[in-house]
Amino acid sequence: MFGIFNIINVYLQRKYKTENISFFIGSLMGVIFSIIGRFGMNLPTKIFGFNNKNQYQVHLIAFFLYGLIFRIIIQCFNRCFNLIPIKYNSSVVHPVLF
Repeated sequence: MFGIFNIINVYLQRKYKTENISFFIGSLMGVIFSIIGRFGMNLPTKIFGFNNKNQYQVHLIAFFLYGLIFRIIIQCFNRCFNLIPIKYNSSVVHPVLF
């Protein structure tokens, strides 16, 4: 799933020439995972011990957590592998891998 969403992420970043889209792509993936985990497998109750009154919290946590994962970690991998260019002072600089 990370690969599919990263392909969408790289495509949209190249098309619209912005890096801000990665947080929203990651957040979308987090919400989809949390919906599957909550309603499909009942994971918040099994793993974290949530009750029915506070199970909605996993959606908020997943939204921000996966958004940050995509914005910080996945974005760095994309730059290292030259999938997206590094912007520096309005010029495009490609990283050199040693």
